[in-house]
Amino acid sequence: MRLPSDLTNLLDRAVIAWILDGSAEARDELRRRYQARVYNAILKLVREPHTATDLTDLSFKKVFKKLGTFKQELPFAPWIFTIANNNVMDHFEKERRETQARDEWLWETTPGKRLREGVPAIDQTPSDPELNVAAFRQAYDEAQAQVNRTYLACFFLHYVEKKSYDEIARKLHIKTPAIARSYAHRAKTDLREMLGEMGQYLKLEISPA
Repeated sequence: MRLPSDLTNLLDRAVIAWILDGSAEARDELRRRYQARVYNAILKLVREPHTATDLTDLSFKKVFKKLGTFKQELPFAPWIFTIANNNVMDHFEKERRETQARDEWLWETTPGKRLREGVPAIDQTPSDPELNVAAFRQAYDEAQAQVNRTYLACFFLHYVEKKSYDEIARKLHIKTPAIARSYAHRAKTDLREMLGEMGQYLKLEISPA
């Protein structure tokens, strides 16, 4: 059977059948039908265009990989939106784990926390041994909220997760590692300026570029 020249009037199940038969045109048609809807649904949840684009691309990769398991007697839309929603949930879970890691890093880099536990600061002695850890945490959270999110992501990936600038540039779709380095440095500078005297309690070890 020959592939129709116009796929726009075919039912989803017919387009899917052509995809399973190896048609690249049918793949393009299915994506054309659902890409904007999937993207907009994801964007409403994640509220970041770059993240929504990445999750949309991931959703279609999974759709085409798993298309052979789709029961074609069922409507297609709920199936693809379930895949997209699962990707969003995985994204939020990853963010939660990363946030937890950053929080743990923050406490470990606060000499006041060590003092409170009776453990000496490793690298430096605070000028104020009675550092109010809760006040530091509040000031840090307020400062962090004001820093450009891309800059902050570069900062944490480099200083907390010890990623190279090459890795960061690829992960965040930044043009060059040098720009990623600049963003991380800008976030570090902004945080320390906003924290004022408390900036001394951020222990930053520079990992290799």
